[in-house]
Amino acid sequence: MKPTPWTRSLLLVAALGLPTLSSNVADACGGCFAPSETNQVVTDHVMVMALHASESILWDQFRYSGRPQDFSWVLPVQGDATVELASGTFFDTLTQLTAPTVTAPALVCPGAGRSGLFASDSATVGSLESSGNVQILSTAIVGPYQTVTLRSSDADALSTWLRANSYAIPASIEPVIRHYTDLRMDFIALRLRPGEGIQAMQPVRVRFSTPSPVLPLRMVAAGIADKVGVSLFVFSEGRSEAMNFPNALVDRARVSWDYNTNTSNYAAMFRAAIAPSGGRAWVTEAALSAGSIGGTFTRDAEAYADWGVAVRGLSRPWITRLRADLPASALDRDLQLQAATSPVGLQPSFQAGVLVNRPPCATDDGFYSGTDATSSSRGLECSASPGARAPRGLAALFALGLAAGVVRRRRR
Repeated sequence: MKPTPWTRSLLLVAALGLPTLSSNVADACGGCFAPSETNQVVTDHVMVMALHASESILWDQFRYSGRPQDFSWVLPVQGDATVELASGTFFDTLTQLTAPTVTAPALVCPGAGRSGLFASDSATVGSLESSGNVQILSTAIVGPYQTVTLRSSDADALSTWLRANSYAIPASIEPVIRHYTDLRMDFIALRLRPGEGIQAMQPVRVRFSTPSPVLPLRMVAAGIADKVGVSLFVFSEGRSEAMNFPNALVDRARVSWDYNTNTSNYAAMFRAAIAPSGGRAWVTEAALSAGSIGGTFTRDAEAYADWGVAVRGLSRPWITRLRADLPASALDRDLQLQAATSPVGLQPSFQAGVLVNRPPCATDDGFYSGTDATSSSRGLECSASPGARAPRGLAALFALGLAAGVVRRRRR
């Protein structure tokens, strides 16, 4: 087979000026594997977690390009877990409604622009059998997927069983599997059913009977190069943040808007926010009451079903959008979440704090003058600067009229 690259393109607002990816796609929060001869390049992951008092729920989205029989997904789980189908629209809507959006202040300048809930059918899957030190706890058919839940205290035996049953497990991920078997965790393995194409792939959600605010980041190491982007949406009682990683915020006062290109420097400011931690920080990009955006999900029945699962049982549900761009070395631990030290909300849309190449604008005395190449945003105000451009239009005629009047008065 020919090498098949797989990457993930993250949905972000275009105004942020973040790069997009155009190569073949695959993503997942659990380990998303392909055969060893495949060129694996996973660049971004997107997932959702709901933290309830009686259970925790993880949503994971797959985007994969390659032969259907080569797709494998493995997730370590604690306690009983159930796999269900989820809605891609649920992910898309969450991403769009919480994406950081930079706006420029309005200018008083002539001609200046402004800037479904699906039940899983239990069934016997093929001829899967327990072998040696590997125990099959359950099997199921979930839409286009076949799943199996496994238990083993022997990491080598587990990897051997997975490979023998056509799950592609790269050798590089074996130490990670050993870590989770040492913790006596079970594993859910998922792949496409025979005859199903990649166009049938849908996101899944995994419901854990044991509440746990932990994301298995170690599994994300499968298939990445030097770093990986991770976006996580957390539904919980109030704002959430990382407990065992540094937390950070983009300095919105220093985010600039360039009127010449109609773009912001948000991407650069995001990198500046995570730089002091060596790239290990999780940036809170938005934190808001779930009720403020819940109405949008009613437009799609399947997305609304996922929304209902996410907020059910939460008395005051919040959504926190966390994002990281983690170096491979940071994937040495799982992400633990906690209630944020700051309970204050953070809206995704905000006004740029610095304006670049601002057009000429009206001053309080009616003249039009140029501005500095960079100036602080002050709402509808405009600031004059040295080296102002020549007056234009009606303002120029008015200025010339005043000048002529002054000359006539001096001649008298």
